[in-house]
Amino acid sequence: KDLLNTFREPDPQSLKVLQELIDDSYRQFVKAVAEGRGLKVEEVMKFADGRVFSGKRAKELGLVDELGGLDRAVELAKELGKCPKAQVWEVKEKKGLVERLLGEGSSEALNNLIGVLSGDVKEVNLMYLFN
Repeated sequence: KDLLNTFREPDPQSLKVLQELIDDSYRQFVKAVAEGRGLKVEEVMKFADGRVFSGKRAKELGLVDELGGLDRAVELAKELGKCPKAQVWEVKEKKGLVERLLGEGSSEALNNLIGVLSGDVKEVNLMYLFN
C-alpha cells in the first residue's frame, strides 16, 4: 500500500511490482493505439517510446488522419455528422458580481478572506511580490 512512500527506500520487491505495473500499462496503451489506428502492435512498438512527434511525423506514422486547427476540426465534425449548417457556440463561465466589480480571481480572494475571518482557515501564509 505504501509502494511510493517517499519516507522510505524502495525495496527490490516494491520496485518489481512498480515496474510490472508500468509495463502492463504500456502494453495496454500500445495495444489501444494499434487497434484504434488499424496498425500492428509490432509496428507501434517501433516508435512508442515516449518521444514527442510533430504533426507531420504523426501523420506519416498513421497516428493522425489529418493536420489542422480548430476550424478544420469543426469542418470535419460537420461533414462526419452530416450537419453542414451546425454552428459552434462558445459557452463562457458567468462571472459573479464581485468578479465583475473587482476583476478576475477576486471571488477566490474574497472567499479566502471570509474563511480566515470566520475561523475556518487556521493557518495563513502571506507572500509579497516586490517590483
